[in-house]
This record gives sequence, structure tokens and C-alpha cells, in this order.
Amino acid sequence: PAIVNLGQILLVQSLPDKAVEFLELATQLDPTYPRAFQLLGEAYALLKKPDAATSALNEALRLDPDGMAQSHLLLAALYDAKGEKQRAAAEYEAFLKKKPGHPDKKKFEKYVKDNPGQWHGRMSGLVFEALRCKEAAAAPGVKKGE
Repeated sequence: PAIVNLGQILLVQSLPDKAVEFLELATQLDPTYPRAFQLLGEAYALLKKPDAATSALNEALRLDPDGMAQSHLLLAALYDAKGEKQRAAAEYEAFLKKKPGHPDKKKFEKYVKDNPGQWHGRMSGLVFEALRCKEAAAAPGVKKGE
């Protein structure tokens, strides 16, 4: 739609405040058009409004999970800026599942490795505990059933 194109042009011209006006209207006129929400998220991010940006980007992803995969990258940047490294890592993982051949794949994989999600920490703790119990059970002098 033309109104979305106008919003995109305003973003390219570094006028995110004006872009928001048109993109908000575009999302009201057609709340099923994911590109309007993605651009709105970009505009809010440029205006340093991370909560509004996150909301718009998540809506773009809800409407078109594969087509709006780039939204994961902006979400990752927003979460990283807020110090929410695990959430950022989760966004990079989600992006790579959709775009495994991306040129920055190695960079994103390194970020994910350096910032494992909470479940990674819990799982490694459970694995460590299981190994510890197995080693204890195999220790000399320990009888089965003790």
C-alpha cells in the first residue's frame, strides 16, 4: 500500500517521527499487513522507544513468521541494548532457523554461544548433577541401593 511506502521513504530520509504517523495509520487501515508493523517497529527503534518497537516487531512476526524474519534481528538488537542478552540470543536463534544461509551466520552463532538461554543453564546443571550421581554410584565401596 502507498501509505506504507510513504512511511518507508520517510524512514530512509531519517524522519522516523513522521514515518510513525503514516505507519500507525497504515496498521489501523490494514491490521493484517505485516510489513507496516515491521517498518513501524524500525521507526520506534530509531526514536528510542524500545517497548513500542518490540510490540510492533512481534506483531509483524505473528502475522508473517517467515516473511518478517528480519524483525528477529532488530528485536535482538533491542534486547541486547537493554542488557537482555539471553532474549537477544533467542531472537538470533529464531532468525537463523528461518535464514540459515545468512552472511552473518557465524557472528550470530557466536553471540548465541556466548549468551546461552536460561534453559541452557538449567540443562547443563541437570546434566552435571546426573553425571555427578553416576560417578558417585560407580565409586568404589558404594553398593547398589545405598
